[in-house]
Amino acid sequence: MKIAIIDDSTQDIDMLEGMLCDYAGKKRLNISVDRYGSAERFVSCYSAFSYSVIFLDIYMGELNGLEAARMIREKDSRIILIFMTNSDEHRGEAFGVHAYEYLEKPLSEKRVFKVMDDLIKLSIDEGEVPSLNFISDKREISLPYADIVIIRTGSHNYLDITDKKGDVYCVRMTFSTVCGILVKENSGFVILNRGVVAGCRYIIDIRDGICYMEGGEALRVNQRREGKLRREVQAYKFRELRQEMRKNSIMGGVVNVSAGL
Repeated sequence: MKIAIIDDSTQDIDMLEGMLCDYAGKKRLNISVDRYGSAERFVSCYSAFSYSVIFLDIYMGELNGLEAARMIREKDSRIILIFMTNSDEHRGEAFGVHAYEYLEKPLSEKRVFKVMDDLIKLSIDEGEVPSLNFISDKREISLPYADIVIIRTGSHNYLDITDKKGDVYCVRMTFSTVCGILVKENSGFVILNRGVVAGCRYIIDIRDGICYMEGGEALRVNQRREGKLRREVQAYKFRELRQEMRKNSIMGGVVNVSAGL
C-alpha cells in the first residue's frame, strides 16, 4: 500500500509516519510512505492511481488541503482522502470532496490504527489483489503474491525474485523484510533454507532434502525441518482445494485438483 502524507508541519508528518510504520510492523504489511511539505508540490506532480491513500492537512500555505483535494479529485475520483486538522469546522466541506475520514489533531495511535484496519478490510472486501511492491531496474513493480515462485538472496544485498513466467527481478530489499511480509501462518510461503523462500502453490514435492518446483528447479531444504515443511505445504494446498471446491459448489461447477505431496 502506497501512502502520501501532505502537511507543512514536519513534526506532524514524523508522528503520522511513525504510527503507520508501527502499524505495518504489527500487521506485517508492506506499506510505503511519501512525504510532502506543501499541497502545491504534491498537486503539481500527482497522477491518478499513484497512491492508495492520501493523508491531507487542511491548514497549509497558499493552497490549503480542501483546495488541493478538489484538484486531486479532478485527476482521480477513486483515491482515498483522509483529512487532518486542528478544527472541526471544515468537516462538511471535507465530505463534500468525498473524504473517507476526518481526523482531528493531535492524532492518536488508536484512531489511526482503527482507520487503517478499516482500509485494509475495505481493500479485501473490494477484491484488491495482495501484491509485493518494489523497484527493479528503475521500474515500479507490483507483483501479486500468487505469482511469486521463489525469492532468494543475491549479491550485494539484493534479492532475486522469480515469478511464474520465469522473469527474475533484482531488488534491493533485505531477506528479513520480505520474510516479515510473506512468511507467516497460512501465508502460502515457506522458508526452504537460509536465504530461500518458495511459494507453496509451485512446490511439487519435498523429499530427501530437496524441494522440487514446477518448472524443474530443485532446491535444497533444511533436512531437520523437512517434515514440518511438507506439512505446511500440504495444509496450504488442502486449504486452497477446499476454497476452490466451495467456490465451484456455489457456482454449480466441478473441480478436479490434486493436492500433491
